[in-house]
Amino acid sequence: MEAVKNGRTLHHDLGHVLLVILKLAGWLLLIVAGCFLGLAKPETSTFYDRIYQTTPRQEWDMDLIRQMGPYLVASIACAPIGFVIYLTGISRRKYGFPLSLALSGLFSLACLYAYLKYSPGF
Repeated sequence: MEAVKNGRTLHHDLGHVLLVILKLAGWLLLIVAGCFLGLAKPETSTFYDRIYQTTPRQEWDMDLIRQMGPYLVASIACAPIGFVIYLTGISRRKYGFPLSLALSGLFSLACLYAYLKYSPGF
């Protein structure tokens, strides 16, 4: 016997589990891309740099910037796959609208646009 709440079953089938995994993967890939961006930015001058008269790196690390692109593409790929799973389950009214998946897809699309616009070599 299945418990039903508001027309939705309370057990989690494979589609629901995949939808949750894709939501988490999309945001996790965006966080990893943001970490690459944070590591690639130029270092700031600190108190110890002035004392020891060292100069920190003044330019962006383009090798790390180039590694950010595949993570953004993979994050974008999570959104359409998740929407296909959502659309297959919508006829049975099993899943709620994946707003988090839509937001991660739109945000990663905007980040990929900025990545392609500002990174050299494209």
